[in-house]
Amino acid sequence: MTAQLADHWQDKTWLEQWLQPETTVADQSAAHSRAGELFDALLAQVERIKIDKLGEPLGMKTRDKKPNGYFAESWRSQYSLTNIQQNLAAVQSLITPQGLRPVPVPEGSAAPRGGRGTGDSV
Repeated sequence: MTAQLADHWQDKTWLEQWLQPETTVADQSAAHSRAGELFDALLAQVERIKIDKLGEPLGMKTRDKKPNGYFAESWRSQYSLTNIQQNLAAVQSLITPQGLRPVPVPEGSAAPRGGRGTGDSV
């Protein structure tokens, strides 16, 4: 989903449609679809933080449900909490009181991608 979304940001037509106001019912439907894609990508990032970055070190993913701090991301450098805070701040920066904020990718730059195309990085 994240890789597909990154590809959409590279497509000028898709980006222009995102930035233009909707005038017809078909345009509104397409806009809702685009907003849904963005929302799904944001939700996937928050779920990854919850399940992998918080749940695993707290023992929520193990059979015995015992916490193990060694499962935390960046546990050696003690940046686990900082990484989670930065991930959540990145997601929050894309959400405004009016809705989702479009983030255009500068022309000619490569879109960021997660390691497996599953939203591995925020």
